[in-house]
Amino acid sequence: MTLKRLAFLFCVLFIAASAYAQGNQDPQAVALLTQSLNAAGGASAISAVQDYTGVGNITYNWAGAQVQASATVESMGVTTFRVDSSLSNGTRTWAVDGLFGVLIAPDGTRQPSSFYNLATAGSLTLPALQVASILQSTATSVTYVGQVTINGNTAYQIHCVLPANPSTPPAPSLPAFGAFDLFIDSTSFLVDSLQETAYSDANFQISFTHEIDYSNYQTVGGVVAPFGITESLGGQQTWSISLNSLSFNSGLTESVFTP
Repeated sequence: MTLKRLAFLFCVLFIAASAYAQGNQDPQAVALLTQSLNAAGGASAISAVQDYTGVGNITYNWAGAQVQASATVESMGVTTFRVDSSLSNGTRTWAVDGLFGVLIAPDGTRQPSSFYNLATAGSLTLPALQVASILQSTATSVTYVGQVTINGNTAYQIHCVLPANPSTPPAPSLPAFGAFDLFIDSTSFLVDSLQETAYSDANFQISFTHEIDYSNYQTVGGVVAPFGITESLGGQQTWSISLNSLSFNSGLTESVFTP
């Protein structure tokens, strides 16, 4: 092969790699995400959050009954999350580190979480961290969908697709993996909801709409954060967290999220 053909091939491969790494950055979507980040305290305040700890109460909806418990939520960046609930029979822990998660029952039984449902779990209770991460990553695709009504509020819908994760375990094709929609309130510009497709742990061919709704925003240390977080799966509410306090940068380490 001649040097000229080698140079041409290198250019083609370089352009293809660049196109793969560069996500679709819809200017209108980027502008709305930037407004949302500013409403949550701004890039400087959000980037200063290395970890956070929230204390409050959680209500589970199990078999038609509500079970309440005190709870502590912890996170570090957008890839780790942990919630510990003090139930009457012991502590229930759900911990996520990247695409690995585990649910530990009060009796010590451990149930792994399917990696294909963990793409957004790291920033479950502080959506501004996810917004900041999206704006910092040119490999994340963002598209403005339009103005919609959600939870009785008018919101801007933005479709996001995270870049391929090289640590993703081998699995069948999941078209919705890494894709989600953010709904930004048209008045406050704070994140009102995150929606994505979740799959059954028993059969990945069965999918549901997974929704996290945010409410009761309060300002703590220059960061505007939701003190109300509610999860729904397939239209059914599974749990709701009401925080009493939120603190930042207590020095959490990754070991906290790998129990």
